[in-house]
Amino acid sequence: MQVMPLSLFVCESLVYLRLHRVWLGKLETVSLPCVKVMTLERNFYADEASLELLISSCPLLEDLFIIRTGMDHVKVLRVKSQTLTRLLIRIDLDCGLLIEGFDNATGVVIDAPRLRGLELVDEISENKTISNSGSLVRFSTYHCFDLKNRVDNFFTAISGVIDMRISYEAYKRAKGFPIPYLLQFIREKLGVWFAKRREDALSLQTPYSKGVEYLLAIRTHHAETYTVEHIDGWTFNVIGGGGHYIVNLENRSCECGVFQIEKIPCSHAIAASTEANMHISQNVCMTYTKESLYATYARPIYPEPTEDAEEEEDICLPPEVAPTRGRKKKSRYLTWLELSRKRQPKPRKVHKVYSCSLCRVPGHTRPHCVSH
Repeated sequence: MQVMPLSLFVCESLVYLRLHRVWLGKLETVSLPCVKVMTLERNFYADEASLELLISSCPLLEDLFIIRTGMDHVKVLRVKSQTLTRLLIRIDLDCGLLIEGFDNATGVVIDAPRLRGLELVDEISENKTISNSGSLVRFSTYHCFDLKNRVDNFFTAISGVIDMRISYEAYKRAKGFPIPYLLQFIREKLGVWFAKRREDALSLQTPYSKGVEYLLAIRTHHAETYTVEHIDGWTFNVIGGGGHYIVNLENRSCECGVFQIEKIPCSHAIAASTEANMHISQNVCMTYTKESLYATYARPIYPEPTEDAEEEEDICLPPEVAPTRGRKKKSRYLTWLELSRKRQPKPRKVHKVYSCSLCRVPGHTRPHCVSH
């Protein structure tokens, strides 16, 4: 294990920072104004405040990868960044023993308004809090959920994601519950989400949703640096962004392909619209307006009506089946693809070399010994 010099944390030109198995003492001053990618792998920290200061002192940080151990002396991991777009947090318990008390009052607190991708592999931390997650679109997790209130609070915070991946192990403990409880849980969760999104749509002060407004703001910033050449009435040649692209505002198309797929003007189309004195809203699809957003969640989800239970005659009873011995199987049969992935290449079998019990020389046995 190495101790990093404090001069490293006041570098004005550092862009990529990777720390692997090092000891970080108490940091009082951190200035990394150009760091965009940071990787922290199996390090040890003096306290939680030093790690939080290291992350928050990077004003241009975009990608953050944290691989922790059970001995890093950080019980509550706090990630606060205004520019972070991608985050990975993983606890690797194979690299070290779990220190006493590590799994008590532990947690992860994430506050990143521009975060778009999150991968969380953490089976130890009790509380996981995500705030200002309006821009989050991709999420994957591999940890287990124990209490229902933790599940509700966690998934309500990330209810706006588009691409979500949850491992089979995350809900393996709840697999044995009856299906009606699962359907009731889904109905309750959808009802809460629909009500919240209706309120969010009504409170919008912009013509489009927050995600679309964020994309337009970023693309407008890039479009200001492009050069536009007017070809004819609706066609423009936009130079910038790594090449030149032909934009047709009448057909709403661009050679980059983003305009046609998303139905949202790309940075090249915004530059062409500015040259043509055309407002951006004329090229945005009506699907992204706040009226369409409200109409999507306008219909409420009601609970199942209660009905008076009436006695019914038992016409046909199920046959009596004796319970089987042993504990019921909780896991399913694996497919051939899953089995092939779990199999590891085995080393080649090495035959045992026999030696003579009389002369102790390998190559022959006692009946064939020539020394006696």
